[in-house]
Amino acid sequence: MPEKLKLALFPILACVGILFSNIMVKSYNDVMKAEAEKSDIDFGQLKSTMIESLEKNYTSDNISSSNPISNSWNKFFIKYDCCGINQVEGTTNDFDSTPWCTTSGSCQATSSQIPKTCCNGVSEDDYESAPTACHSSVTPGTYKSNCMIAIKPLSVTNIDECIIILLQVSLLTIGTLEIAEVILVLVYAIECACFEFSTKNKTCPGDQENRNKNDGNGTTNKKTSTEQNESLTERTENENQNDVNR
Repeated sequence: MPEKLKLALFPILACVGILFSNIMVKSYNDVMKAEAEKSDIDFGQLKSTMIESLEKNYTSDNISSSNPISNSWNKFFIKYDCCGINQVEGTTNDFDSTPWCTTSGSCQATSSQIPKTCCNGVSEDDYESAPTACHSSVTPGTYKSNCMIAIKPLSVTNIDECIIILLQVSLLTIGTLEIAEVILVLVYAIECACFEFSTKNKTCPGDQENRNKNDGNGTTNKKTSTEQNESLTERTENENQNDVNR
């Protein structure tokens, strides 16, 4: 590749490196900002609110009843593979105080103890055919765990701290490498420019200074040698004159 083309590419690479470094720094700052702003959720309060909503609005284990909130609860049980707020331990559970059990519904008619949507492996298409061992007998192993277990991982406060730390380290490492790359590119560009300059019978400023210093040393050495020769000639002449006088 021609040297001129290389010199033209170096500034472009340096600009790209600087831009990428800025992006990495911004990403790191965004991660740190999100980490600082995340707030803890009061799961105790959340649990109480959910129980209150369930006891007030759960009227049917059908996902297409006339009560949209009740329908949402059933869809929630299916989507997040959970059942109730507290862990179901038997026929006595969170649903005992709901309209579905106290006013009307299959629970009130004692044909079900928990919703069919709470049974393992059901979907919105087949939940109505859930086994009686689950919704009626509440046999252990046939129904899902409580919904608090499913909700907690959805909170930002439960993001794995190791993942956050790993992301921070990765961003910092990439940013540092990019900055180092920019510095190396600039240094290499300067060296190449200096080399091209010197090949045209010219020298870099540092080389010129060294040459001037060497020239000065050479001149001094020549001057010293001349003075020594003159002194030797004068001494010889004096000796010859002394011989004549004798």
